[in-house]
Amino acid sequence: MPKRRHPYRLLLLVAFAAVLLVALSCHAAHVSVYDPALKRILRDGVLRVGVNPQFEPFSYTLNTERRSGADKFIRARVGIDIDIAVLLARELRVALDIIVPNRFDQLIPMLQTGEIDIAIAALSRVFERALLVDFSDPYYISGFSILLNLAKGYRIGIGEAQSYGDLKTALAAVNKEDQLIVAVTQGKSAVGFIGDYFPQAQILQYETNELAAEAVFSDSSDTPHLMVHDEIFLKLWNSQRSWTARQKLVVFPKPFRLDTYGFAVAKGNLDFIQVLNLFIADKLISGERMEAFKQRRHHRYIPGIGIEAIVPEESAHGKN
Repeated sequence: MPKRRHPYRLLLLVAFAAVLLVALSCHAAHVSVYDPALKRILRDGVLRVGVNPQFEPFSYTLNTERRSGADKFIRARVGIDIDIAVLLARELRVALDIIVPNRFDQLIPMLQTGEIDIAIAALSRVFERALLVDFSDPYYISGFSILLNLAKGYRIGIGEAQSYGDLKTALAAVNKEDQLIVAVTQGKSAVGFIGDYFPQAQILQYETNELAAEAVFSDSSDTPHLMVHDEIFLKLWNSQRSWTARQKLVVFPKPFRLDTYGFAVAKGNLDFIQVLNLFIADKLISGERMEAFKQRRHHRYIPGIGIEAIVPEESAHGKN
């Protein structure tokens, strides 16, 4: 005679299985949200953002007038990347701490050692860097261009060039590829690819963008003929020279290589990357917000005080 099954035992088994499934699903959800960086940010209530030390219009300093306090003017950090950091902290509902390294090439080591949670620093998404950190989707698309000293260019037959193709053709025609001197900035992505575009040239690395550009501007024969960098910097830097100085230089009208900027985080923070990708898609590149950032009405970030106000473009340049 078969044994009689007790209905309450079956009900208990079903209930236990349901509770177990709920517990496992909750645990999985909990783990998926809290990767190391995101866990620390939400736990401590602070987003530590590393920014570019000097790259107008993304991150730079200016003398700005305070509404209160003893000092009439103080140094404030402004720029597109500062505005984005402000918005990201606001969306995460945490405080913001802007951290400025002494040099641009310190940003990735700072991510790796945990000194910062994220780099928002007009950081080009390139293969070599992707081996060291994880990148978000692009939040800004630009391109690499060339700043050429015309007088030095004419000496080696490239003074008429208006594009990378023109330049290479002119150099080949006079067989002077090995006489070309090219300036790049230490730690910037151009260092990694410049040899592919100018394999016979002498490459000189400078500590800052400004030093590299000034070297091209110099009339000395042992200084670079040209600089390769992001077209945003080259055009802005050249536009801020005097009219006489601008006659010595030309920025090629079109970039010769695509450049995309992404947020960078330490390896092992893919949940944070997913959050950042959605932030870019939903809060930045959709609607008019990025266009507003490009118009450069900047937040003033003052160390020890935080975000104080918004500075219009004319005010920023008037006191820079």
